[in-house]
This record gives sequence, structure tokens and C-alpha cells, in this order.
Amino acid sequence: MDPVAHVLAGSAIARSGFQRKLPAAKATLIAVVAANIPDLDLLELVWSSEEQFVYHHRSITHSLLGWMVCSVLMTLGVRRVWKDMAFKPLFLLIAMAYGSHIFMDLLTPWGTRVLYPFTNAPFSASTTFIWDLGFWLILGAPWVLRRWLPEERSFRLAGGVVLLFVVMCALSSQVASVSLRQMLHRTQTEAYRTAVYPALFAPVSWNAVAQGHTHSHQAFF
Repeated sequence: MDPVAHVLAGSAIARSGFQRKLPAAKATLIAVVAANIPDLDLLELVWSSEEQFVYHHRSITHSLLGWMVCSVLMTLGVRRVWKDMAFKPLFLLIAMAYGSHIFMDLLTPWGTRVLYPFTNAPFSASTTFIWDLGFWLILGAPWVLRRWLPEERSFRLAGGVVLLFVVMCALSSQVASVSLRQMLHRTQTEAYRTAVYPALFAPVSWNAVAQGHTHSHQAFF
């Protein structure tokens, strides 16, 4: 998913209760960095070809193994700079922020190799476009709402709404799949493989593809 969504997710996690045990400004900075660290594999574009980058992107830094190792290393690194920070809440903050990146990327069609290096197979829910305005609005709203609601409650509420939004995207994906099958039946179009992919304004916009033996068909819902 896009960097803006990851920044907003990291800051929302930090402000949803960690400010009680960690300095609020430092916790927010740490969570924002942790939520974006998995995309450090973008640096591969500096020394390798675009094809190699596409092959390696969302592998070790987006895996469960990378998540565990990086969470521990980042916690130890932060505590060397700010020795007064308690280990347990700091580690939990970093692990949640880093994990939010992997979770959000799993929703997009690109595919994320969460079990790398044990398997190179990508996993994808394919329910959310890589740039999603819904995440921006939901996770950005607490920065405004905290003027009227307690800050912690505002950000926790946003987290709950995000989960509901993810469920809505999944349901919309099923609706788009059914609409595609109905269209193929109505037009008497034969297809041995079909798929739907979220468009820019997901979950209300979807690209649909049907592959036949001689032709491929594309539709937009």
C-alpha cells in the first residue's frame, strides 16, 4: 500500500494508547518509521534492474520472519538511543506498526511473500487498490476528531472502522465476482478463468477479467 497510508497507520497505533507508557512524540516517530521500514527493499532499485526489483519486492522485509527479526533489532536500536524507554511497550509498538505494513500490503493485488524464505509464493486478498483513499480518510480523521473526542478513543475508533472497511472491501470483491459471472452468463461468453481486481476508488470500483480459450475479456464494475 502507499506510504501515506502506512504513515497514518503507524501514527494511529502510537496514539491509541502507547502515549500512556511512552513519550507521545517519540512513540509516534518510532511507529511511523517502523510502519515504513519494510519498504526499504525499494533501495534495490539503486543497484539492480527493475525486473530484479519486481522479483524481490515484498519478500524478506515483508515476511513473518523479517517482521520478528526487524522488530527485535529496531527495539534494541531505539533503546540504545533512548535508554529510558521500557522494553515491553516499545517492542509491542514497533511490532504492531511493522505488522500493520504487512497486513495492509496483503490486501493489495501485488502479492506479499509472508512465508519467505520458506516459500516464494505470494499471498494477496486483492480487495484494496494500492493507493486507497478510504484508508487516508479513516486514519486521518482522528487528527481532526481529537479536538472533540479524547485522543486515545479517536484513534482506537479509527482502528475499528478500518477493520470494518476491510470487511466491506472483501464483501465488495465477492459482489464484483458474482456480477462478472452473471454478465458472462447473460452474454453467453465462455471463460475458463475469471478474476476481479480493485480499481482506484475501491471498494466501489472493480476491474474484471475473463479468459476464454481464444479471447480475453475485460469489464469494469
